[in-house]
Amino acid sequence: MAWPHPSGLYGIGAQFVSGVPTSYTFNIFEYGQPVEMFYFDANGDFVKSTQMTSTLSPGEFGSAIAAIRSRRCSITFRMIQPVIQSRY
Repeated sequence: MAWPHPSGLYGIGAQFVSGVPTSYTFNIFEYGQPVEMFYFDANGDFVKSTQMTSTLSPGEFGSAIAAIRSRRCSITFRMIQPVIQSRY
């Protein structure tokens, strides 16, 4: 999906609310091309990458920022839901 927007610094984030630890992936695209984002990884290292993948556990959150310079952008967010099996 693409929509008009002003140029600027954009943030994206995910927060653990409830349930079991969950994996997530951030991807940002502009004109169909990956955009580099900046974030801190699990070790506290500052990372510049076109994709951020991690796992959230209780009380955790993940975030990244990206500089967007043009008028058209699409952002995708994919959360991998764990399979929960009941013993009842």
